[in-house]
Amino acid sequence: MVNRNDVCAGDAVNRKLTDKADELLSKEKGSVFKEPGGRINVCLIYPNTYHVGMSNLGFQGIYTLLNDRSDTLCERHFCLMRMILMSM
Repeated sequence: MVNRNDVCAGDAVNRKLTDKADELLSKEKGSVFKEPGGRINVCLIYPNTYHVGMSNLGFQGIYTLLNDRSDTLCERHFCLMRMILMSM
């Protein structure tokens, strides 16, 4: 039986990644917060790191353009191509 207080190496790594993501998001300016469930749900995926994607003006423009619509909910995700290829 596994003790719920035990932490495996994977959990520690996941916790560090989650903390890092929370830190980045807390410093972010220009995020749009909407209630989920818009008629059109979009997830923009940028195939590189957070910092590279956030400095791409085209990516930011599309995000803003979509979220300016009242019927659209747009979220962002950043993913390295090698991570995508590894999951296949």
